[in-house]
Amino acid sequence: MRLRTYLAIALLAFLVATIGAETFAGLAIGANSPTEALRRLSEWEPVELVGMAYMFTPFLAISLICAKTGEITSGHQARAIFAVAMLALTGLYAVGYWGAQEAMNEEKWTAAALGVGFLPVIFGAPVMLFSLLAAMLAVKFDRTVRSEGRHES
Repeated sequence: MRLRTYLAIALLAFLVATIGAETFAGLAIGANSPTEALRRLSEWEPVELVGMAYMFTPFLAISLICAKTGEITSGHQARAIFAVAMLALTGLYAVGYWGAQEAMNEEKWTAAALGVGFLPVIFGAPVMLFSLLAAMLAVKFDRTVRSEGRHES
């Protein structure tokens, strides 16, 4: 897959992990109506878009790692790493938004804000490191298999 494809899938996973998880948590835990949830999404401030770009960085980094790995290897390993990483990030972000909504219900405003704000650090960084390590191992494995194939001929 090309970088553009990885980025498109990562953006979709990111939207599910953030907007989808926030909306679902608001409906399930926060007792928001669907109208209220949609209204909140329409009232975003420009500074929130900067925050969303920050939240997207792990998704972007993993897309770059996997695109480069796919260029070097046969590509199957890169797609597998990407799929596992996107599932992990999406799930972990959703858990983070769920916890933030619970904190909001208990009027723990700081905990809610920090819980979401630190998602890229708490969950994103380890998943990025896992992806980088897995990509490095995939490249090494691919090169080893290719060099052994040349020696057998």
